[in-house]
Amino acid sequence: MVIKKIGICIIAVSDMERAIIFYRDIMGLHISYNIPAYMELMTGPESRGTMLIVGLESPEEDFQPGKNAPINFVVDDIQKTKMELEEKGVKFLSDIVELPEKTKLALFEDPDKNKFFLIEEN
Repeated sequence: MVIKKIGICIIAVSDMERAIIFYRDIMGLHISYNIPAYMELMTGPESRGTMLIVGLESPEEDFQPGKNAPINFVVDDIQKTKMELEEKGVKFLSDIVELPEKTKLALFEDPDKNKFFLIEEN
């Protein structure tokens, strides 16, 4: 079996308004659905339509902010994108690491300390 793409990613956050600012305004995702405790975001029309679901933390379940598996955001120019995100206050946890003949990547986090990779594919 070969997994060809990730269809839906789910992230728990502690503050939905802060999450909207981060994912829409800083990361550039598009909100496709939004109610007080739940929103769906999509990548732009140039992508394959991967969806990110953001929900407020749920104390009765094991779905808490900062406990996600890292999700990858694929970009064309990692140097430029990392610099743009840093200028917007995004905290990177690593420098850009190059895996020869494979990818370049850098680890960063959102305001709830959920972890993500910025990826440039070769």
